[in-house]
Amino acid sequence: MSNSVAIIEKYQLDITVGERGVERQGVVLSPKAALKLLSAAQNDQLKTTLEKKKIHGVFYSQCQMQGWDTKTSHGWLTDERLFGRTEGLIVAAQDGVIYTRAYLVRVQKRLISPICRKCHKANETLGHILSRCEKSLWTLIKERHDRVLYQVVLAFARQYSIKLPEWMTWGYDGWAGVGELKNDKVKLVVDVSIPTESILTERRPDLILHHSPSRRAFTIEVACAWEPLILEREAEKRDKYQRFAADLASQLRC
Repeated sequence: MSNSVAIIEKYQLDITVGERGVERQGVVLSPKAALKLLSAAQNDQLKTTLEKKKIHGVFYSQCQMQGWDTKTSHGWLTDERLFGRTEGLIVAAQDGVIYTRAYLVRVQKRLISPICRKCHKANETLGHILSRCEKSLWTLIKERHDRVLYQVVLAFARQYSIKLPEWMTWGYDGWAGVGELKNDKVKLVVDVSIPTESILTERRPDLILHHSPSRRAFTIEVACAWEPLILEREAEKRDKYQRFAADLASQLRC
């Protein structure tokens, strides 16, 4: 009984333990329902503790504030496709505890320069390395972007039953990255400059999905940004192709 009372007080549960068993507002709970209630209280307490952490709580708090679909975003933690070591590295990166120069200076108080060793222009944070370092922009960052775009194109092709050319079945390394895939209903235009009625410089989006029966087209841009920069990148992409989208809609109405 004393253990039960201690658990109730620790997690501030709205239940009592008496002769009839575990009760909540006069209703006797089954063991399964009581355990479910306890589990929910434990999770809430863990979340509260995590939010208060100065380093490890930053990523979690950003997920909550920006309204992300956290269940889908964190699905990779439960699909068992990663080695434990790889999973641990990703979690450490999300927590921002990778040994970048900025981390060594800010957290470990090392007496070194926090400036990026590649571009020598900004602090060497994980976000800078993954999304902003100009020395990696056309190599590692672009390759990550292109690999994601390749998977997006494959997903749409499967969804709309578009037959893939042989070179696309070889995997990313055999993908040319430019061209069209289509059937009688849907056309995917990948990384191609589109003719426009008005003079526009930004007219080459990553992907356009043209649905012929509805005479609708969707402009799709891929951004593989460090999580805190996702909303910033989204705003940049929307602003960049706003006039193009209006021009494309005008052409489809003709």
